[in-house]
Amino acid sequence: MNRAMMMVLLLVLAQYGASGQTPVGGPDAARRELLRGILKSQDLRHAGDSILRGALRDSDEKVRVRATIAFGSLQDTMALPGLLYNLVEGPPQVQEAAAFAIGQTAASLSPAALEAFEQDLIGVGLDRTAARSRMIGEIGKFGTEKGLALLLLHNGDLPVLEREALLMSIARFAIRKVRSREATAFAVERLLDPATSSWTAAYALQRIGDHETVRASLARLVPVTDHADPLIRMNLATLFGKIKDDTSLVAPLARLAGSDPDWRVRVNALRALGSFPPDARIISTLGSAISDENPSVVITALSVCGGFPPAGADGSEGLTVLKARLREMATGAGGGGRWQYRTEAALAFAKLEADLALPVLRIQPADKPLLKAGFLAAMGATGSTDALDEISRYLRDADPLLWRTALEALQSLAGRNASTTGFLDPVYAANIEALASGDMAVTTTAAANLGDSLFLRPESVPALSAALERLRSPAEIEAIQEVCRTLGKLGDNRAVVPLERLVASGDDASVRAAAAALATITGEPDATRQPPGREPAHTDFDFETLEALPETIRVALRTTVGEILMEWYRDAAPFTIMSMLKLAGGKGFYHDLVFHRVVPNFVVQGGDPRGDGWGGPGFSLRSEFSPLSYETGTVGIASAGKDTEGSQFFITHSPQPHLDGRYTIIGRVVIGMEIVDGIQVGDGIVDVSRRP
Repeated sequence: MNRAMMMVLLLVLAQYGASGQTPVGGPDAARRELLRGILKSQDLRHAGDSILRGALRDSDEKVRVRATIAFGSLQDTMALPGLLYNLVEGPPQVQEAAAFAIGQTAASLSPAALEAFEQDLIGVGLDRTAARSRMIGEIGKFGTEKGLALLLLHNGDLPVLEREALLMSIARFAIRKVRSREATAFAVERLLDPATSSWTAAYALQRIGDHETVRASLARLVPVTDHADPLIRMNLATLFGKIKDDTSLVAPLARLAGSDPDWRVRVNALRALGSFPPDARIISTLGSAISDENPSVVITALSVCGGFPPAGADGSEGLTVLKARLREMATGAGGGGRWQYRTEAALAFAKLEADLALPVLRIQPADKPLLKAGFLAAMGATGSTDALDEISRYLRDADPLLWRTALEALQSLAGRNASTTGFLDPVYAANIEALASGDMAVTTTAAANLGDSLFLRPESVPALSAALERLRSPAEIEAIQEVCRTLGKLGDNRAVVPLERLVASGDDASVRAAAAALATITGEPDATRQPPGREPAHTDFDFETLEALPETIRVALRTTVGEILMEWYRDAAPFTIMSMLKLAGGKGFYHDLVFHRVVPNFVVQGGDPRGDGWGGPGFSLRSEFSPLSYETGTVGIASAGKDTEGSQFFITHSPQPHLDGRYTIIGRVVIGMEIVDGIQVGDGIVDVSRRP
């Protein structure tokens, strides 16, 4: 770091320290009002509020922490001088909060400003803060290639916490496609050294993926698949799946997939095997896996089977046996009574057998809606034009799930029959009609289909514009976003007027979508079209109720497969937690819902009153990001983008650091993680309630 850069940072710190507001402090009542003001400004997105900015230097540490964390959600670059001041001059908790907020915010700087900022931060700031470890980890969210190189120059003999932070930072750089030979070598050596080996090193490597340094180290990395830590084994399995042309990795992956004691490792290894051309070993492993005792392993194996090329696989005798097994499971004869197996087996069988699979795909009136939807998807995957009539029967179905799935299935058919004369026109017409369905999910699907290159036609503009006029945010924000995206792709000036009306009258989320479409159509920057931020459509500043809650709230999630006890952390996401407790309490909102989404070794998700992933409470909440991380059993809030949260929540099966700072965290599972691991799509939520 040169002397000039160091002086720039010191001058910024001195200027902010000299011009800051006089510390507020004061009695309890004043402190309470100040904390309320901070939360209110954060929720209203008033980043420039004088109370909020002044609180960054309050004499009360709790006030200062709260204000600093608020900027982690506001992500206003104008606050960076104040955050930088808190990073080096604040009490320890304030410094930790400042590191988090800087990590959330600095990515919005211009390239030139970012480069200067990171150089000052790494060269000077890191040596002046007690939150050095936290800041090292956060730099990966925004740093450049030069920043990564600077961090590695300072690695030396790092203490454990800083070493782990650097590995996480390397992973975050890699997520953003910033990689280097030095960073990869650092992660490799940390993983191979028994004294420093950790799952974070394995995670960094799997995020880096296929890299020459990884390839050169494979002979040393393969034995680490015997490591005692399942998090290391599962991340190594994912890494090996990204090195698709080295078939020497098939054997260790097949071993992990077939015999690892942790179901999550088996899941990751099976997915990794799906990256390789299917030979006899892989087919044999999958054939065994579809009889695994763990449902998530079975469903993953079935999904991988569907990724095989329809023909040309090695081990044809084994493949014939596997296809017969898939056919049996699709009919319900060999799935142990689980309808979830039928849907996955049907989809895999359809992809492998194409039109030959159609006789197996028979929907019965008594079938569950999710099973019917699965079979419709399988019909689309056959690519057979003979499926057109059967799928079309479910257009305009009273159940939006089936109508939407029918549209998706037709889109799949269209992609496989684009050159068939006359085939695309009825599919296009079905999507145009669906825009007027009155259902948000159906409209969203139709708009997305019309944005596909197959159907990107100027004649869609009037129907899309009319749909945009009917849709209302926040309840239908996903449909608004998709319609705007498709109008932007069409680039037709006829869409300018309805989009400008939305910019003039919509809430922030819909305004952003409309402004982006206008920018694409007109060539003008979208920021110049966005008016100042409006008040959110829904707020609830019931501070009496909020302040009456304990800092840690025990909440029971009763499901049809068992009870899960959670801890929710009030201060991590105060308005989100208060909203969910109100929904769960007086309104009984979560009574008799389902888990509509399960991704093995990722998340289980529920809280949608529709049961298909498209519903919510009828209003949106603002994102409340916090320094907490997504670990095993973390409870987070689903969204369709920043500030669009509602009632849907998810629980992680394993650490998912890529979600940190992007999805609101409300708490974690403390008892019943084995119940979480056993949940499958369609399992029920009996209720959500507070516990003493």
